[in-house]
This record gives sequence, structure tokens and C-alpha cells, in this order.
Amino acid sequence: ETFFFTTALILTAANAGFLINNFPPAKIFMGDVGSVPMGFMAAALSLWAVRDGLFDLWVPVLIFSPFIVDATVTVIKRTLLGEKFWMPHRSHYYQRLVLSGWSHQKTVLCEYILMVSCGLTATFLFIQKQELVKLLGLLAYCLLYLILAIIINKKPNAPNHRSRFP
Repeated sequence: ETFFFTTALILTAANAGFLINNFPPAKIFMGDVGSVPMGFMAAALSLWAVRDGLFDLWVPVLIFSPFIVDATVTVIKRTLLGEKFWMPHRSHYYQRLVLSGWSHQKTVLCEYILMVSCGLTATFLFIQKQELVKLLGLLAYCLLYLILAIIINKKPNAPNHRSRFP
């Protein structure tokens, strides 16, 4: 457990230090070269913790749900429309917010708030003894994501899911 928590703390500190410098206007840019290995490490640590019984699978799924939901919905939409989902596009929800007129700073702040709330909620639900409380908390996030998708889809000037990368 000590090695796991030390590794997770180092990964968290590295990402937190980066996020401070990446807040708009960004001073540095990690890009896919840095974010993919960081995401892989977070996923590997999550699976390790689940395997060792440190927490249930729903904990990291909730923590990373802003990424999971946005990427999954975007890939499904693009696939159903016959688009090549691996091609450049601007149909992720965070991109659509910026294209609808939100500033990068406002979008990032809202994303940070969502991510922190997911982490805090996962921690709160994890320590709960009643399974019904856990289930209701997870269902509340499903409802929240549905409501957010509806709101973003109705935003004026927000491109639809068929928008293309310029």
C-alpha cells in the first residue's frame, strides 16, 4: 500500500504542478506526448488498487468520469454518424463550450470544478457504509452528465456533433 500511495502522490503532484502552469494563458503545453503516459499511469494505478482491494472499480470511474463520459459520447456520436472518430474534430463538449463563446479560462475552471467534485464525491461515497447512498450518488452523476449534455447541445452558436476541424 505504501508504494501504491507514494506512486499515486508523485503522479498527482506532477500533474498538479503542470496544471498550475497550464492554466490559461498557458505557459507550457503537455500535449498528447505527456498526457497519454500520465493517463496510462493513472489507469494502471487505478487497476492496481482495484486488484489489491484498496477500492472498488467505480471509484476511479467516477473520478475520471469527466474524461470517460466526454470521450465515450463523442466517439459514439461520431461513429453513428459514419465519421472517422480518429480524425481531428472539435466536437468534444469542452471544445463546443469554447466555440459557443466561453473563454478558455471559464471552460477550464468549470472542468476543474467538475473534476474536483468527482474526486470529492468518490471519496465521500467510498467511506459510506450504505450501498444505497453509493448507488444514489453514482446515479446523480449520470443525471448530471445528461443535463449538462442537453444544456451544451442547446447552446446558441455551439456547433453540432458534425463540426469539423478547420
